[in-house]
Amino acid sequence: MADSHVAEILDLVKNMHYQIACTRLYEVTHKVEGEVPIITQPNAYADMSMGRTAPNGAPAAAGAAGGDAGPPMSPARAQSQGTAGSAGGSPAPAVPVASSA
Repeated sequence: MADSHVAEILDLVKNMHYQIACTRLYEVTHKVEGEVPIITQPNAYADMSMGRTAPNGAPAAAGAAGGDAGPPMSPARAQSQGTAGSAGGSPAPAVPVASSA
């Protein structure tokens, strides 16, 4: 990252323009051409960085680099979020348990 970009982003932070600084950091580090909407929360930054959404907020195109939804959610996290074991929110299928009888 160029020193001018670092100075620009630090200046935005010093003036408490955190969302604009975050957006500018995204633009610089991801070499985005065109306009990126202001990033208002860390999840939006992460989703765009991982290819889950396009910089315009639309879902990423299938097959795009990094467009995969990532690893499956752990059962404990899924339960805490009210989903049943999958990142998509659909219930996990029941797994039969072999009996020893």
